Amino acid sequence: MQYRTNYAVTLPAGREVLVRNEFCGINYVDTYFRSGLYPSPKPEVFGREGSGVIVALGSDAMDSSGLAVGDLVVYLGTGAYAQYIAVPVAEFS
Repeated sequence: MQYRTNYAVTLPAGREVLVRNEFCGINYVDTYFRSGLYPSPKPEVFGREGSGVIVALGSDAMDSSGLAVGDLVVYLGTGAYAQYIAVPVAEFS
């Protein structure tokens, strides 16, 4: 495992929102990905549970999601160890 700070911040596309993570949970399944028990593409940003603040909306996320910049959110997905992560709106439904 490596600690890296040179990842570009991904802008949200379509029905995604950009979340600035403030907390991440260490889900038991994270240990399976780390150990290789569950295969996953590499490189990988770990973290299956996160919470933070929405800082940007994708072009289609504004229409019907009811989400807005500044909203506090909790999600179950991937990449919660990152500082910023684009999360599909469907993760909040």
